[in-house]
Amino acid sequence: MAEVKKSVAGLKQTEITIVEERLSTPYGTLSIDIAEALSNRFDRLLDEIKKESSQRTYTDKIKNKDDRRKKIADIESKVKKLKLGRAKNIGEWHKKVLAYIEKEYGSPIKDGNGTSISYGDRVEIMKNKNLKKIW
Repeated sequence: MAEVKKSVAGLKQTEITIVEERLSTPYGTLSIDIAEALSNRFDRLLDEIKKESSQRTYTDKIKNKDDRRKKIADIESKVKKLKLGRAKNIGEWHKKVLAYIEKEYGSPIKDGNGTSISYGDRVEIMKNKNLKKIW
């Protein structure tokens, strides 16, 4: 019998497993860190950034200074574009992570000062703003 895949708030089961694993750490985690972990795992931009950055080491072999400067500038502009794309992807993952947490555990509960203190009964927001799942 085929296993039924669970999908909540745009996240597949493997992604949900990563979110739940991060929420279960003893010291908690920031939601943006969860988004970054998902981006590192499922987006290939970090690999492309490393690949382009490693091309800079080969510019030493270019004898002509003007050609070398042009090549370095080209590589750095590509890396800059890739980093902006990665930041955008992390932002999209962050929205999905927050949507998942709200859908699974409930909307944020605020104290008298308007500060969020938890999501439902099971996810606590610690003083250092880390999210921690309460068992």
